[in-house]
Amino acid sequence: MGEDLERLVARGSLGDAAAQLQLGLAYDFGQGAPQDYGKALYWYGRAAGQGDAEAQWRLGYFYHYGQGTARDLLKAISLYRDALAQRPDCSASWLLPEAEKLLSEENESFRRRAEAGDTGALYSYGNNLLRAGRHAEGMERLAAAASRGHAAAAYALGMCRIGGIGAPRDEKEGYRLVLAAAQAGFAAAQREAGRCLLEGIGTAEDAERGVEWLRRAAEQGDPGACYLLARCFEEGVGTDEEGEEAVQLYRLAAEAGHPEAQFEYALCLDLGSGIPADEGEAAGWYCRAAEGGVAGAQFNLAVCFETGQGAPKDLAQAAKWYRKAAEQGHAAAQFNLGVFCDAGRGVPQSRADAVKWYRKAAEQGLAKAQFNLGICYYNGLGVPQNYAEAARWYGKAAEQGDASAQCEFAVCLYNGDGCPRDLQRAADFAAKAAEAAEGAFSDKAREILERCRRAGVFPRK
Repeated sequence: MGEDLERLVARGSLGDAAAQLQLGLAYDFGQGAPQDYGKALYWYGRAAGQGDAEAQWRLGYFYHYGQGTARDLLKAISLYRDALAQRPDCSASWLLPEAEKLLSEENESFRRRAEAGDTGALYSYGNNLLRAGRHAEGMERLAAAASRGHAAAAYALGMCRIGGIGAPRDEKEGYRLVLAAAQAGFAAAQREAGRCLLEGIGTAEDAERGVEWLRRAAEQGDPGACYLLARCFEEGVGTDEEGEEAVQLYRLAAEAGHPEAQFEYALCLDLGSGIPADEGEAAGWYCRAAEGGVAGAQFNLAVCFETGQGAPKDLAQAAKWYRKAAEQGHAAAQFNLGVFCDAGRGVPQSRADAVKWYRKAAEQGLAKAQFNLGICYYNGLGVPQNYAEAARWYGKAAEQGDASAQCEFAVCLYNGDGCPRDLQRAADFAAKAAEAAEGAFSDKAREILERCRRAGVFPRK
């Protein structure tokens, strides 16, 4: 390997997809690291999640042949197709037909065994059909298996009824099926029974019973149950227990790959909440959660890269993760990405792009984005100059208490820029800005305030 293992792990842990692929290869083939299919699966999985085509088909191979994990032909086929969409000439081109053929043979075997009375095969056949999008056929087999007492089939069927998959939504019937599977000891069903009771899905809300089902599922190691139970402990829902246990539950769920739990555990490490603070560890967990699509983690990881806290300072990486969070509607990320576009930090400078992201954040009510958007309109930066739009956005931010916006809105009101001239409101906002703003904004606000006083207009108390 061209780079030592420790450095590759450090890069891969902070989201470098190329390093993640190299680590997968190292552990897969035992080159530069002890051969370990479990670790290869982990690193291929992280790179594949970021869209690396080679990692996608290699991960597909692991699921195809049950290497380091249980065989899952449907997952392998999905990964092969993802890889082929990017690289039509990659090895997935011949692996995909093989996997599709094996899946067809597997389903035929399940079908024959099911006809011979094998309930487990009936469930497996129905589940494969369901996952392949053949919902009605799959639910028919699952219903038959559930009627014979198969807990996993009852759970799967119940979740379909709750979600309206393959049949009209029926939360009450869905809860009944999930509860039957939970009572049979199926961990995922225990988790979902707990969730239904907490949220009143198909049954009356009952937080204490919900927590009890979550406990049972968590005792079996269900990651989702550990996460939900931790949230209950933190928020005091359905239990009188203190929240200290929440950190350990988050850790258990995080280590099992639960993205929301990874984010919460990272926050605990970042803030030193119930555990010693560790910025480096926090950044690593933010990264895993960010790769799992958690917008808050993507934002926090971007902050780590921007500030160099817990991760090497890297503005291009910061911009990348701000963008991912911004595209999910995270207002603060939209604003920060706007600032990066405005200044050309980590991305090519583009005032038009800056305005785009400021607007998205401003429309969600973020005062500092409203202020920046006002600046763009007032000065014609990235948009045609428009005093009316500038005054409108300055006003929105000013009403939220943004001191700089209060100053600029006072100027608009005093001059009648984009709004009717109103010395009284100008004095009111200038007085607020003079107290709270800093530097040039404070000086400008004091100047407007003095002009209003000379005209005999004083701020209202």
